[in-house]
Amino acid sequence: MAERFDANSYPLDPGLRLLEASAGTGKTFALAHLTLRLVTELGHPLETLLVVTYTDAAAEELRSRIGQRLQLALAGLEHLDRSAPGDEAAVAFPDPVLADWCASAVDPGQRRLWIRRLLVALEQLDRADIATIHSFCRRSLRRLALNSGAAMEPQLETDASALQAEVVQDLWQQDLLTLPVAELSGLRQRGLSPDSLRRCLVQLDGDVRPQLEAHADDLQIDQPLAPQLERWITAAWRDFLPLWERDHAQLEAGFRSAAQQWKALGVRSSAPYSAKPRTDRCALIHQWILQQRPRPSLESIATIKNRCRSTSIPAVGAAWPANVGSRIPALWPLLCSRPSLRSGMG
Repeated sequence: MAERFDANSYPLDPGLRLLEASAGTGKTFALAHLTLRLVTELGHPLETLLVVTYTDAAAEELRSRIGQRLQLALAGLEHLDRSAPGDEAAVAFPDPVLADWCASAVDPGQRRLWIRRLLVALEQLDRADIATIHSFCRRSLRRLALNSGAAMEPQLETDASALQAEVVQDLWQQDLLTLPVAELSGLRQRGLSPDSLRRCLVQLDGDVRPQLEAHADDLQIDQPLAPQLERWITAAWRDFLPLWERDHAQLEAGFRSAAQQWKALGVRSSAPYSAKPRTDRCALIHQWILQQRPRPSLESIATIKNRCRSTSIPAVGAAWPANVGSRIPALWPLLCSRPSLRSGMG
């Protein structure tokens, strides 16, 4: 259940917790204050905590903010400890969160214990693991170099091209080359190649928040590709057939209507669409469907797509005349609302 974050009452007991916050809402402030509480309230030495972020600049900023937080808390507790009873309100705090936290240490013994822990933590600040994920791993390898027989000064490899090429090669050999020839040929006709895989991997590797398209029958990455592709094509074919039988006439009428609308708008060429096509594309697909038993291969699907010149739904947007702009034929929302049909012919 989602709850509003309170830096002073947030639970510190063991477990996994997620804090969600947008930019500028105080994530660094929250981390610094939680570090303060872990050091003082639970007595964790600062050098036993791990605080990580993404960039070197962010790590340095986080270390500085944590150090400042510890110093401000120490100053506030010492001021309260020296104040006469009843004068605590005269102490000036930089923010109400720290003021409330210091005020919670009403027992002088507890206050002095927190002061001692803060003094130790400030001495450990330079050794604390407040860093990027990469620098923490590098530091850990250095610490364990004698035990593991590794280099005392491990080098961080920033060029991922060799590793990406190795991943692509393994994927191509272990998964793609094990596919039936007709399936691999169909994928190759769609533009799949080691080079296209490498470009996709480079893009994925460089995106800190990749958005992957999800499917109800998503592939299992720890399972062989061939049987999963077989199931996916079979399911897509089973979904496609009744939709085609029901909607093929309206689909063809929509393509013809689109060509007429573009011509009326002054578009010189609506190819590959035509208001009066020379080929009966529906009959061509009907004949092709009868030849696919029990289901078509990806190579066969690619072939019929080329023959029909974008009759199938997936290619509708690809050939959209540029000067039509936003004047979209009325059938377009209907076409977009048929994901199974797109999957079957796509």
